[in-house]
Amino acid sequence: MRRVFCVASLCLISTLLFSLKLRSPGIRLFQNTLSADIPVAGGLPVRVMTAIDDGIRINVIFEFRLKRKKQFFLSSDPVIKEGRVSYAVTQNLLEGTYVVRSSTGRVFTYRTRKQYLTRLSSGVRLKIIRFSRLKAGVSYYLEVRILIRSTRMYPPFSFLSVFSSESPWVRSGVIVP
Repeated sequence: MRRVFCVASLCLISTLLFSLKLRSPGIRLFQNTLSADIPVAGGLPVRVMTAIDDGIRINVIFEFRLKRKKQFFLSSDPVIKEGRVSYAVTQNLLEGTYVVRSSTGRVFTYRTRKQYLTRLSSGVRLKIIRFSRLKAGVSYYLEVRILIRSTRMYPPFSFLSVFSSESPWVRSGVIVP
């Protein structure tokens, strides 16, 4: 009985820590650049939103890997290109606004929680690679995931902000130039 309770509580905790869900990315060619639209379902967990409301910076990171598919099934697929786009979310406690800083340097300011949640759950468009760098007749695929990280706080407050979660890698369909 105790084991069942432990397993059930671990499943519940993992669900509470990570409720953003990725769907398969939409791959498209735009101006000779392979890009991907990463759709997101769900929202930020309550614990993450509470941390943001308490002034703790939360990093939401979208990672991608473009891989070349090998013909031999026992060998690992080589990574052609990998990268990340991140958003740092904080609340300006003096003004009561939410600030979202992207890794590209853009800063977005929102007055309500709903506005920044809409921004983060609307997904991301990633520029992956120039189409001319892909070899004709070779199969490629894209993997994406989301990571949520909190900033480290100094003792004695470090136990309040220690959480980190990530989604599993989600694979796109096969890309053949």
